[in-house]
Amino acid sequence: MNKRKVMYKNGEWQDFWFKGKRNPCGCGSNIFHEELLINGKVIGVCNACNEDIYEFNYTKEEIKKIEWKDKHSISFLK
Repeated sequence: MNKRKVMYKNGEWQDFWFKGKRNPCGCGSNIFHEELLINGKVIGVCNACNEDIYEFNYTKEEIKKIEWKDKHSISFLK
């Protein structure tokens, strides 16, 4: 099992979007979020189809400064 954590900023899920282009997964979305893998890599994940689409090069120090929450403990229903 590949446990992942999702990037948060100011207590909220952090999304990113491309203006004028689409994610490389091909689903048509232009919105993604970043996830931290158990091996320390940070990847971009398409919000629409959940495909891994990017790999980012954060330092360990940068990763420690970011708020991460366990992906499997997030509830979208309030």
